[in-house]
Amino acid sequence: MSLFLCRLNPIAVSRFFLFMNIVGLILLVRPDSIKMCEDGWCSILVIKAICNIRILSINAYALKFYFRILFYMERFIHFGCWNNMKNGTVVRDVMTSLKRRIADSSAPSIDFITVAGDNYYPDKREDGNGKKKKTIDAYDLEDGFGELPDEPDIYMILGNHDLDTNNASKPKSKLFINDAEEEGCNILTLQQNSVANISNIQFELYKEIMMSDDTLVLMIDTSMYEDNATKYIECYRIFLEDPSLDIDKLRKRQLEDIRASLKKYSQGIKNLILIGHHPIIGVKYKDGGIKVEAEIPFFKDALREIYSMTKDVNHSYLCADIHLYQKGDISIDMGGGDTMNIEQHIVGTGGTKLDPDVPREYVGETVEKKGATYTMAETVRANGYLECDIASGTPEFTFTVASKKRRNYGTPVAGPARRKMNRRRSPSARSKSRSARSKSRSARSKSRSARSKSRSARSKTRSARSKTRSASKKGGARRKRTTRKRRTI
Repeated sequence: MSLFLCRLNPIAVSRFFLFMNIVGLILLVRPDSIKMCEDGWCSILVIKAICNIRILSINAYALKFYFRILFYMERFIHFGCWNNMKNGTVVRDVMTSLKRRIADSSAPSIDFITVAGDNYYPDKREDGNGKKKKTIDAYDLEDGFGELPDEPDIYMILGNHDLDTNNASKPKSKLFINDAEEEGCNILTLQQNSVANISNIQFELYKEIMMSDDTLVLMIDTSMYEDNATKYIECYRIFLEDPSLDIDKLRKRQLEDIRASLKKYSQGIKNLILIGHHPIIGVKYKDGGIKVEAEIPFFKDALREIYSMTKDVNHSYLCADIHLYQKGDISIDMGGGDTMNIEQHIVGTGGTKLDPDVPREYVGETVEKKGATYTMAETVRANGYLECDIASGTPEFTFTVASKKRRNYGTPVAGPARRKMNRRRSPSARSKSRSARSKSRSARSKSRSARSKSRSARSKTRSARSKTRSASKKGGARRKRTTRKRRTI
């Protein structure tokens, strides 16, 4: 019997037992209803209900889990690259917009939030020698975490900046805290301390979330798939409290977690949403041209395993790292004539400084790197968050602009908020534009100078008039005094 139940969908089995518990509780409240039962099932249900009351009283999370099973989770919000309190009010702008969305009773409720890493950015400046120096401000880090909403649950994973520390192989330190050299993964440990005081945040390496009978969300660490991931191993050991870890063991451990999750929900999955920090492939605009980024080449092995277990599933991938919003389609050759198609959404827009715009002419172009092809369908340069809705049976993604500052669109956007994109112009066009602006400033300066001279002239005229009136008054007073004297004589 147990083996049979294990083969069924765990959500359906949980709902069945929840129904049995509810019936048992009703019978517990009304003992006279037991007479209506002709067999022994009612007594069994009552005993089971009493046992579950004891369990639920010990573990409040079990009750929360039952309610989530009973009511589908259909919506969540996603973002990353956020905690940069030195970036003006942008973090607060994003969190204020997000909190308003959560509190909006007229809109469908948000069931949880996913944060795709880079949960703090040190203050970056140049020292007296012109070298970059990054300084950790513990108060800023904690203040940023304090801006996150109190509800619903927040599932948070690591980004590459969260694993930043002074590397022992490089003698010159680049990271400091309180004017002292940083050591021991302080960014990570400070984040752990902040999260420990916030009840609705789960900060983990890997997380599975079953949203409904047919949509599974897997949050995956991707920094371990970088070419030079060994530089992060010290921080991984601290995070997982395992001093024996190396990168190979770490990748194997996560792959086993992925397999276990996919086996558990092997029947009935229609949609698989993967969430990581790095894009599988993405584009940036740098030095006057497009730069194709594919920073996690070892992730392809994990994707190959995922695809082998979910060939007939709709695949989506949500991430961050690039400080823009980008939507695009990815194709990866899996061998044997199979191709894995993934809809990717890059949402590195949670509050940090934005990357330069990607010009409109690159939208729709296909690029390729390290065995993956990418066609960018949309790009938006703005801070905000992504909302995922699976109520229709297929994931639907909507990007919400939270801060009106520095907003540019790489594709036409419907509605009154549409703005023209700042396109990069040729040197001659920029030169002409600068010349025109210079002439305009010169004309305005001359106009101001003329107005100033005019005001000065008017001032002199008023002064002369004032002197004339004063002289006139004195002369009249003398005449009056003289007249009075004559009359007296």
